[in-house]
Amino acid sequence: MAENRRRYRVRFLEKNAKSPIAVVATTVRASEYFGMIAIEGLVFNDHRRHIILPDEDNTRRRFAKTNRLHIPYHNVICIEEFNEDPPDLKKLPFIKQVELNGETPRDEQLSS
Repeated sequence: MAENRRRYRVRFLEKNAKSPIAVVATTVRASEYFGMIAIEGLVFNDHRRHIILPDEDNTRRRFAKTNRLHIPYHNVICIEEFNEDPPDLKKLPFIKQVELNGETPRDEQLSS
């Protein structure tokens, strides 16, 4: 695996917030500031190619220029670690291979 695709989804509460905020980042570590965690390398979905959810859009606009986010430990609800691998379209149950003019399409044709 040439590229590290490990990501962290951090859910936390802000002061006076009614619902938790979720951000995806490449690095989560203990901060140099006492009692805080540092979240770096925030990752946002490309808003031109995906369905835009209001919460994600607000988070993207708010933290778009943020280099590092420091959050108090007691505000963190959970930290999820996951690998961001592209989905294997062949394994999806609702996608079936079809024949075009008596020929089975090649893998290159399926991925485009």
